[in-house]
This record gives sequence, C-alpha cells and structure tokens, in this order.
Amino acid sequence: MPNPAAGIDWPVRLLVFEDARGQVWVVYNDFSYIAQRHGITDRDAQFKMASEVIGSITATVKAQ
Repeated sequence: MPNPAAGIDWPVRLLVFEDARGQVWVVYNDFSYIAQRHGITDRDAQFKMASEVIGSITATVKAQ
C-alpha cells in the first residue's frame, strides 16, 4: 500500500535564489531522500529518471 504521507513531497519544488555575491543557488529535496523518507522501494527507475531531469534543469540556472 502506498504511503499517503508521501504526498507532502509532491509535486517537487525548487527554490532558486541569488545571494548578495551574485551566486545562484537551487535547493530541492533529492529523490533518493524522498524515497527513503517514505519507504518507497519499487520506483528506482522512475526516481533515477526524475533525478536526471532535475539535474538538467538545475544545470541551466545562472545569474542574470
């Protein structure tokens, strides 16, 4: 049975901010952390793909 408490982490959110030095930061909960937190053990391929997608997105973040 799925853990309904996992809904607290969906949808995944990204926090993007720029510090006083102009450095841009991206903060989010890693998918492996979410899986461990909620005892999700049968979605490894999906979490791997999601990690690749979020890695692609965060790689493009930069200061303007």
